Amino acid sequence: MDRPFHSFLERLSARGYRAVQATGCRRFVKEEATRKLEFAVVARRRTRYVGEVRYRQTVGYIVETTVTTTTLGRLQVTAPDLQLRAMIDRLNRFRRLVEVSDGAAGGEFPYRVWSHDGPWAQALIARPNVRSLLSELLSEGRVPGSQPSFFLFPGTLRWGANVRSEADFERLAPDRIEDAMLALAEQLEAFPPTVPSHLTGFEQFARKHPMLLVVLYFGLGLVACGLLGSLLVIGLLAFALLR
Repeated sequence: MDRPFHSFLERLSARGYRAVQATGCRRFVKEEATRKLEFAVVARRRTRYVGEVRYRQTVGYIVETTVTTTTLGRLQVTAPDLQLRAMIDRLNRFRRLVEVSDGAAGGEFPYRVWSHDGPWAQALIARPNVRSLLSELLSEGRVPGSQPSFFLFPGTLRWGANVRSEADFERLAPDRIEDAMLALAEQLEAFPPTVPSHLTGFEQFARKHPMLLVVLYFGLGLVACGLLGSLLVIGLLAFALLR
């Protein structure tokens, strides 16, 4: 997967992103007058054996992008077939998040939507521009298993997806992702939640110490269930647990 992977990185560089040092992933940052944008690429690896020889094989990647925003709210938009759906539903309800759309086939908006402010989220996804941008992000490079998702945290927009093959990487267009995220940031700032949501003290601490989320991830035993280290899963847990 080296060729399409490096091609993707070259396209990021062409958009003005610069590589920054990071542990466990490749990070690329671009700062504008009012926003900070970031792409992160994490290799998904499995342990293989040939006789008694053990080695690590890259079986895919996780791509994530974040954009800063002044919007203080929480919104989760995912495909109906998201992994861990039952667990995430329980966590969302426990945290008193409201399900705005169940993503039922034939519905006006075929994605699952949760928010801390149900009426606001319902009005938000009823806006044609917002619906179009979310649909574009959730369909970007979509293939079985890609599990794309979009989140709004207080002050941050986040999109992520699994990349399992060379063809998957070829489908991803960082320019389209960036443009859609920037446009969404503007839409959200023009139509903020009625009820603001702020980062908790623990969230602020976790943002300064991101490896804490990794410890949380491993502590919950998800790796033992066969799930690879995934920023997407961590993002889901963070949205549900760190509210």
